[in-house]
Amino acid sequence: MVANVLLLDDSVVARCAMQGILTRGHHRCAAAATEAEAWSLLRSAVAFDLVIVEATLKGGSGLDFIQRLRGDSFLRPLPAVVYSNSCEQRLVRRAIGLRSQNYLLKPYDERIIYTEVTKAATQRWRSVTFEEEQARGLRTGLELDALRRHRLELRTSLADHAKFLEACAENGGHTEAMPRMHALGESAREAGFPGLVDYVASLQAAAEEGKWAALAGATEVFEFAGRMMFCQMNPGFVPDVLRTDEERQVVVEIRERARWAGVDLKSGIRPFSRTDWEAQVDGLAGCPVIDSVAASFQMLADSRATALNQLMDVVSRDPGLSAHVLAAANHLPRGGETTPVEDARTAASLLGGLKLHALSLALPKIAERHLRVAPMTWPTYWMFQVGVARMTQHVCSELELGQLGTAAYNAGLLHDLGRLLLLRLQPLAWPAIFAHAQRAAVTVAEAERLYLDCTTRDLGARFVVNQGLPPAYAHVIRWVEAPDEAPADAVLTAIVSLARHLCLHQRVGDCGDVAREGTADVEDTPAWRVLRQEMFPSFDVRKFEARARAHALRLRQELLGRVR
Repeated sequence: MVANVLLLDDSVVARCAMQGILTRGHHRCAAAATEAEAWSLLRSAVAFDLVIVEATLKGGSGLDFIQRLRGDSFLRPLPAVVYSNSCEQRLVRRAIGLRSQNYLLKPYDERIIYTEVTKAATQRWRSVTFEEEQARGLRTGLELDALRRHRLELRTSLADHAKFLEACAENGGHTEAMPRMHALGESAREAGFPGLVDYVASLQAAAEEGKWAALAGATEVFEFAGRMMFCQMNPGFVPDVLRTDEERQVVVEIRERARWAGVDLKSGIRPFSRTDWEAQVDGLAGCPVIDSVAASFQMLADSRATALNQLMDVVSRDPGLSAHVLAAANHLPRGGETTPVEDARTAASLLGGLKLHALSLALPKIAERHLRVAPMTWPTYWMFQVGVARMTQHVCSELELGQLGTAAYNAGLLHDLGRLLLLRLQPLAWPAIFAHAQRAAVTVAEAERLYLDCTTRDLGARFVVNQGLPPAYAHVIRWVEAPDEAPADAVLTAIVSLARHLCLHQRVGDCGDVAREGTADVEDTPAWRVLRQEMFPSFDVRKFEARARAHALRLRQELLGRVR
């Protein structure tokens, strides 16, 4: 049985230790350092099965907190365990007098904690202040559906009752006050809510004595009573303060996924404008990296036995790491040198092991699962990016443009960098964009314009410029699908575009786009319209295309791990 525990202890170490023990036992725990914080948690979350308190707090007392519980109409039955460094007799006697479940001495004993939690969870203390449905139904003969309707009506009426009673407190009474409180008490009794019956009775007694000011706190109490009723009627409900970080993230993701899936494309109203996206990109401290890649890189950087060459290899095979390391290297003071560093391996070498280790600790990360949108996964997406980079080298060699080989490889690796930025900024936008592209049979870029008011290529190019990477890479990123329109670096852009075309048609990984029928021939591509100007008239494009396709197939097998 999973239990919800509230821990009151001003020691950070003690709170961490208790939370670890309870988590290992598959229980939930919310921790507070002060009485006020603990009381606030208790009133807002309600759904606790046990309170564990330290008897001696700085500037307070855990036993005072328990005493406050025992004086509350709703919370007095809540089990409490005292776990303390002190074994003073006066503290022990007071704890027993406050009906504490147990008084235990630190350090914590896991077995004892689990025993106390199990004991509290089986006591069902809320049945004292709120009668369980089946027991109430059997005792009164009331149908469960009718009882639930009555309880729901009572819960929704509490706000009106509270407003009326608060007005009575301000005005010194009202002729309808006593009948209304009597009716509320009867309704609470019929709903099987003894705690509320007791509280309303205390208000009636105060009103009879003319102490109308006692009604002033009705709103806060009734709000708590409403939360208590909700928890009783929804036993599976877990308050946010008791959720793990992972559970809270799931809730956020469900909400965000629904928001992006519900975008009305016809209205043209989007969650973010292009200006918003640009501001978010400008706020990034570095290039995001997939979490599994970041972990591998950090392990290598942490290891003293790792040679710098190994780190350079890892950097040069991942688009996020390459961009991050290139940005860091281009921010290094280089004695007046203004030419940007364009090679990721060179950048890693310039930074050295110590700086790479520091970088590994501060990488902005992307959860790999965010790229997992069937049929695409992170491995297939990575395969496409590396495939394009490797394919550029073959194209440069075949076209005798070897001087562009290094720049083409790095530009090919970074050509879809904007996708990583989107996954870092708004990861749940990508599934909606991808689904629309498939459903409407349009390119990913066309779908992005509908959802984002721009494309991830626009975002990637802006990021590259902001981070001080070579301007040529920004041109490649922005114009890779239309190299014949590139205002500069058209040949480099065309090389990457052609490599992308070949990988797309030979299915070297997956980028989200699909090869269109009738666009297979190299001669029909915008890239070739640029590159043919660099070729001799006798260049045999058919032979080049056959060799390039064969090379892409071999590359596909290699990246799949089937051949060396």
